[in-house]
Amino acid sequence: DEAMLFAPLLAPAELVPIRAAATSPTLRALLELFWTLRRVEVTRACWADVNLSDGTMRVIRKGGRATWTLLRPETQVALAEWFVVAGQPPDARPIFPGRRGGPMSPHGLGGLVRRVLRRAGVYRRWRGAHAWRRTLATRYMEQNPGDAEGLAKLLGHASVSTTFLYNYVQPADLRPRLDRVRL
Repeated sequence: DEAMLFAPLLAPAELVPIRAAATSPTLRALLELFWTLRRVEVTRACWADVNLSDGTMRVIRKGGRATWTLLRPETQVALAEWFVVAGQPPDARPIFPGRRGGPMSPHGLGGLVRRVLRRAGVYRRWRGAHAWRRTLATRYMEQNPGDAEGLAKLLGHASVSTTFLYNYVQPADLRPRLDRVRL
């Protein structure tokens, strides 16, 4: 069902109230990381994994394999602000510590995201932390058609075929292509 595929995506106009609802540096940094990371990857991340000067981040992906991803400039800024507000924690400390100092749970992160979406007035069923990744993937493929391999690397997909699940083609995307075909 195409409507179900598009429902979680974040529209550009929705990002304004979401950013306004993310009232703390913690929430801003958290939401920014969701553009490329899964919830469990965010919970595993510690400050040693982040390189703010070159915008890269070491990520422990599914199956425990270590790899990297690039951070958006906005993500670098949000993480730098959170690092200062958090008191410049040691490298081994989780970026988002739980109440006992260890990492937050993925479920806890999901709850934070839902609260921000509700506060922003843009919460919908099936929309949570993964909406950021799905939105980035969809926009990336729209603006970089044919670069599924690059997107797969950014998102940490082991197979490019997984990345193609994010390629939601709409009639408006196909119209110019079809109009160029000469039979």
